[in-house]
Amino acid sequence: MDNNTWNISGSLADYEINHKDGQYFIRYRVEKLKNQPYIAFTSSRDPGKEAARICGNFILKKGLVAVVTGAGAIKLLEILKNQQEENGGDIIVFEADEKLLESLKQIIPELYEKLTVITPANNTLEKVIEGYPVENMLGYRVLILAQSYNLAQDYYKSMDMAFKAAFSTRLSDLLTRIEFEGRWILNGILNLSRLFNAVPVSAIYNCASGENALLVSSGPSLRSSLSWLKENKDRYFITCVDSAWRVLHRAGIVPHLIFTLDSQIFTKRHFQGLPDGKKGHFPVLYADMISNPPVLRDWTGPIIYGMTAHFSENRRAVTPGCDFIEDNFLLHPCGDLQSGGSVATSLFDLLRTMNFKTITLVGQDLAFTNREIHSSGTHHSDMWLSKNLHRLDSLENINNKVLKKRHISWSKSIQGRLLPEDYIFSVYRKWFEESISQLALRVMNATYDGALICGAKSLEIPRVNLSERFVGRFKETVFENTLLWINKKKVSEFFKEILEWKTNENNINFVNLPFMDRIGKKYLIKYLRNKLKNENSFDEKADLLLKMQKKEQIIFFKMLKKRINSLVFRENHLQQK
Repeated sequence: MDNNTWNISGSLADYEINHKDGQYFIRYRVEKLKNQPYIAFTSSRDPGKEAARICGNFILKKGLVAVVTGAGAIKLLEILKNQQEENGGDIIVFEADEKLLESLKQIIPELYEKLTVITPANNTLEKVIEGYPVENMLGYRVLILAQSYNLAQDYYKSMDMAFKAAFSTRLSDLLTRIEFEGRWILNGILNLSRLFNAVPVSAIYNCASGENALLVSSGPSLRSSLSWLKENKDRYFITCVDSAWRVLHRAGIVPHLIFTLDSQIFTKRHFQGLPDGKKGHFPVLYADMISNPPVLRDWTGPIIYGMTAHFSENRRAVTPGCDFIEDNFLLHPCGDLQSGGSVATSLFDLLRTMNFKTITLVGQDLAFTNREIHSSGTHHSDMWLSKNLHRLDSLENINNKVLKKRHISWSKSIQGRLLPEDYIFSVYRKWFEESISQLALRVMNATYDGALICGAKSLEIPRVNLSERFVGRFKETVFENTLLWINKKKVSEFFKEILEWKTNENNINFVNLPFMDRIGKKYLIKYLRNKLKNENSFDEKADLLLKMQKKEQIIFFKMLKKRINSLVFRENHLQQK
């Protein structure tokens, strides 16, 4: 195929590809330079040396990702594919000119076979990153073909940022799991006994057709919406995140449903000093399977349970620990909700699955409105106001100290001004915007002020009150629950087995408890990463890391045994009373 020439009319430029002496040479000229000579797209002297210079000391291997800007970097891709065949690793190519890509695939089909190439029309970046085993990720290197980058700087810059954000998110998810997996598993097991009298969320799927719902969050502007809420409370099925429950209660508003999700201990503060529900009455408490156990332990009203699940194509992944509960104790699935990372996004998904006609957002600021963190009246402001505040340590100063720790950007507000937000708020806002764009139901924003949520319509108050027929059906499903969906006998046997288990540190096997593989996982990940980095040499730390994982598993198991013992003792005591 030596001394061949191809002329290609691309979307961004005209290209000329020459193949001689075993190498490919590419030149180009853009539309405004039609009468000008071609410019070198790759090195006109030695593309091989150019590729070696771009690579530098980077060698692709298992756990690493090479990101190439431009499918025209033929020699660079050849080097990387050879390294991939020998050492493993992954290659991602961004190409802005789809016509150039199609021509290159015809000229050198073997080079682009099984190569992940992302174009503006086929942006599969998120799916690709989602498919990587995050535990084995060591890092990445962005390799830039300069002339390709210059032809579409905006595209390549945006894809570079998108890749880094997606990669960081996966690593952040890994760090979150490492930190919280043990707590999630512990909470899920301790909450098992509260499932006996609870209702699975699947029981209320599609129950609210034609009705209108309010989703109340605890943004700083919530206090400005309380009078409107009191005037119109009969027109809506009122739901709130757990942090807004205190604000509504003080305003004399009883929500129909409170949503709690967080597994951490401080979640209990949202409920301290407030009514813990009453059997047969609102509010109902929706709780995720891994929610903070003291919240569920003390709640005497009706409870709805569900799991948080993540769906990627045909793959369903639930919160660690919930898979064990589902496989061993549930007679049928309790139902899933998807999360965008916050309590409000999960609550939004609940209202979506209930099939409400409209969802109206209140207190969903998604920004530091008036440079505040939460609405006054939440446990946060109560806690701060309980301190001995003075002019040098005012509530305003406390809020400002929190803001100084965040990386602040600016978003447009509902009232047309600029509001400070951080990265997390922007992620939640984009989640709402994407969800709203994909749903047929009408979403309105009645938040007094805060970040503008694209796609959310201006408020239209329903002309009729919430249907008594719907409320009656909902009460019948939740308050008069007779659903048999959990195997009580298996739960009792499991608790008994745990309490009778002898924890001999010299000879302990958790083969019957698959969730124990997740405990101490940070040491296993370090072990796997060290193994990847030093695959050809002995690592003396490897054995120590595995011993530290086993030690953490034993500590966790002893804590689990202690907490189950306290739980069983408390329940037996209550039954005797």
